[in-house]
Amino acid sequence: MQRGHDFADLRQDPFLTSAYLRSARAPGRDPAPRHGELMASTDMGNVSHAVPSLHPRIGYDAGGALQHTADFARHGTGTGADRAVLDGATALAHVAVELATDPRRRADFLSRVEPRRAAAGAGHEPN
Repeated sequence: MQRGHDFADLRQDPFLTSAYLRSARAPGRDPAPRHGELMASTDMGNVSHAVPSLHPRIGYDAGGALQHTADFARHGTGTGADRAVLDGATALAHVAVELATDPRRRADFLSRVEPRRAAAGAGHEPN
């Protein structure tokens, strides 16, 4: 029986990562830099090999509960979790604005995305 491909390592774009860290710190968050850090398996690793990527994280008080547990899920319904969602979304929006308004960064980003876009338009995957 043939199985799918393994998950590739996650390659976070250094600019996107640093822009996110700056933006997430603005409202007083203290996110840990995760660039280059080995993290759990995810299909985001495969995506990051195709296009410049960011896999941001933002925390909230989960009372020591482990991720992917019912106790962790219960903590995710509080105001601290709601604030984390809003802070994370705001930080990501700032990353998009920074990328879109810096001509050099935008040109670099688009040059790395264009081969993928061209291949998709031609109906096949790039090498």
